[in-house]
Amino acid sequence: MKHICSSFPQLTIFFLVWQLISVPAHAQWSTDPNINNTICTAVNEQSAPAIVSDGAGGAIIAWQDSRGGSSAVSKK
Repeated sequence: MKHICSSFPQLTIFFLVWQLISVPAHAQWSTDPNINNTICTAVNEQSAPAIVSDGAGGAIIAWQDSRGGSSAVSKK
């Protein structure tokens, strides 16, 4: 029992510091229906959007994107 009691202050301090530095994450999604949430700002055409519920109060969004898939640079 002596070993447990001697480590209690260190564990308490660790827990308190952990609580102070653990900041909850917040989504950047606006819940205001008057504000549009930007989904994609890429150039070229995005088409065929689809949205479904994720079953937990959120959504999954998909679309077709006409951007080129190659990032290689051609040298002549």
